[in-house]
Amino acid sequence: MANRTLFSSTKSKLPRTDSWNEAGGRAYALTPKHALAQLAATGCFDGTYYATAGSQLDTLRTLIDQVDDSVFLAKLAVYSRERAFMKDMPAALLVVLSTRNTELAHRVFDRVVDNGRVLRTVFQMVRSGQFGRKSLSSSLQRAFQRWLDVASVGKLLSASIGHDPSLRDVLRLARPTPKDNQRRALFGYLTGKEVEKWAPATTADLPEQVRALEAYREADSAEAQVEILRNLQVRWYLLADAAKGPNAWKAIALQMGPQALRMNLNTLVRHEVFGSVGKSGWTVGRVIAGALGLKAAANGDDMVEYVARRIADADEIRRSRQFPYQFLAAYLNASQEVPQKIKAALHRAAEIACGNVPELPGPVVTGPRRHPEHRRF
Repeated sequence: MANRTLFSSTKSKLPRTDSWNEAGGRAYALTPKHALAQLAATGCFDGTYYATAGSQLDTLRTLIDQVDDSVFLAKLAVYSRERAFMKDMPAALLVVLSTRNTELAHRVFDRVVDNGRVLRTVFQMVRSGQFGRKSLSSSLQRAFQRWLDVASVGKLLSASIGHDPSLRDVLRLARPTPKDNQRRALFGYLTGKEVEKWAPATTADLPEQVRALEAYREADSAEAQVEILRNLQVRWYLLADAAKGPNAWKAIALQMGPQALRMNLNTLVRHEVFGSVGKSGWTVGRVIAGALGLKAAANGDDMVEYVARRIADADEIRRSRQFPYQFLAAYLNASQEVPQKIKAALHRAAEIACGNVPELPGPVVTGPRRHPEHRRF
């Protein structure tokens, strides 16, 4: 008798595998569009368990060459950003689209580039030359100019954090035309130009938000910084470098969003945000919350209770669409000094976030993992 494993009647009922997956196991090859969509929703241009950053880039370029459908690329770029919440993959698809169909690239630009980080990522990918061009085309330059012209002051300030490339690099190459003296002064400030070169704009034309930020950075005491923060709402990392001691850091923590709090628990510990002082039993956090007019003072919460409540806020978690693994990562990386009440809040938040995991239609099949070394030879 022949080998029963090879010549089993049940095997003939199953479609034959025609490929190998990244783990070295037998698999079914996807169509180029299907494979590209999968990569756009899961790829990250970074090393993973089975793939390197370089191999993901090579795979993306290979699949893009096989997909001659600009409308599909435009839709996929939007889906990757708005539904899969990816950052780098939609930027790469947008750059490719700009070389194929400039009209479609303009139509989806603002939906893909919804913040300054993605703008700088697109700029970085263009300059790298990995997708066929090393500078902004006139069409892409107009898209960058439009984004920079209409972006809010807060969005531009947030985009100014980071380098290689920096927002200064983007502004110098995109060369947007300021619509008024306020925008002219703001662009001059962000590019680091001397004030004399802002003319006819002056420092008096800077937006109030920028002037308050500079006053905060130049303040000589934590009390002065806390007072300025009463009327200043900017991203916390614009305030961090100039913060003068625990009191200022507590004021910053009270302005952080739930995600920022989750991702920076160890930073808050290092800056003594969860410590309390005073003989009356009131924590500094309560006093500062009262000065800022925040809800924490009305409820009598100290900083630990306030942070724990923000992190485990069910409405915030559903609105932000965070996934359970993000809270697990924060829990695993939290130092021993992070209060147990906050760690328990991370546990609760992870369970709430399970509701953000999308339901997959149809049957879901999972298989055992194989070690990367167990590849066929």
